[in-house]
Amino acid sequence: MRNSLPWPAPGPDDMNHPPHATLVPKAPPLMALQDIQVNFERPATTASALSWLRGRSPSPRPAPVRALDRVSLDVREGEIMGLVGESGCGKSTLGRVAVGLRAPTAGRRLLRGQDLDALPPGESRHQRLARQLQLQMVFQDPYASLNPRLRALDLVAEAPVAHGLVPRAGQAEFAGRLLERVGLSRAMLSRFAHQFSGGQRARIGIARALAVNPAFIVCDEAVAALDVSVQSQVLNLFLDLRDELRLSYLFISHNLAVVRHVADRVAVMYLGRIVESADAAALFRAPQHPYTRALLAEAPSLSVRKKRFVAIQGEIPSPLNPPTGCHFHPRCPLAEPRCREAAPPLVTVAPGHAVACHLVPAT
Repeated sequence: MRNSLPWPAPGPDDMNHPPHATLVPKAPPLMALQDIQVNFERPATTASALSWLRGRSPSPRPAPVRALDRVSLDVREGEIMGLVGESGCGKSTLGRVAVGLRAPTAGRRLLRGQDLDALPPGESRHQRLARQLQLQMVFQDPYASLNPRLRALDLVAEAPVAHGLVPRAGQAEFAGRLLERVGLSRAMLSRFAHQFSGGQRARIGIARALAVNPAFIVCDEAVAALDVSVQSQVLNLFLDLRDELRLSYLFISHNLAVVRHVADRVAVMYLGRIVESADAAALFRAPQHPYTRALLAEAPSLSVRKKRFVAIQGEIPSPLNPPTGCHFHPRCPLAEPRCREAAPPLVTVAPGHAVACHLVPAT
């Protein structure tokens, strides 16, 4: 079927992985998120209560906010999955669901095929805890995510000691080795959080996540608060640790250049839905969804000269009252009547490349 969009469809060459990728294409996913839905309840207001009393509403509370709308995503063993999108689209909420910091309203989390939220009743508390410890998170703000009352020794070693992974007598040696692994000196163990720079705090956050020997780490804007020169050092550290420890990452960022540098695959989110996912090389070379194409077209680049920035038309819709059909249709220059009526499913348009757009034909 002919491609109906005014840009080329992805070809076989677009399926190549970036040079740092070391993936087994058919390997089962380490982490799989299936049909994740997250609703945020809103408190009752005078208007909503009156509407309920008059029989115009089934509940005295306003309708919940759907932060995530049936999102499915998987991350393979040893892979870095990038997740991009505008602020407020649900990226951080999805990351928190993945590591168990927020319970989904609906959907499943699978770790190596095992449902994390419906574990066998005979499983011991120790087994459940060991499974959960495999999922860790590196937070966005290195200034707010570290307890200012604890020294680096306790920040890094507190969790493994509490869970019995490291004896208390050996915590100093354990924490010192971890600091050295992330590029810090073990002489810094006695320092408090405020005595470190932003880049050093980011490295402590990484060491804290590594302390319980995880398999999957969510990096939520982990380098957004750092200077550009420090960002590159921390990004290279993430890549080195991935290769050394065979870690898998869900790398959440609004910075397309950062995602292009580190990610093996990329998913694009808009207002609580995944609108496109593909191998990183394919997505950056031949994006198919109008929203993805608009994002990449306006990304800063040193190779483009004398270019006038043109923002995506229209305002970001409110999640309190999202548009019908495709959420992007009010801002899409190619929108058709069917885009306003029905939400497009995420369909495969090329090997490993899925798009949720009525204008992109499935294979």
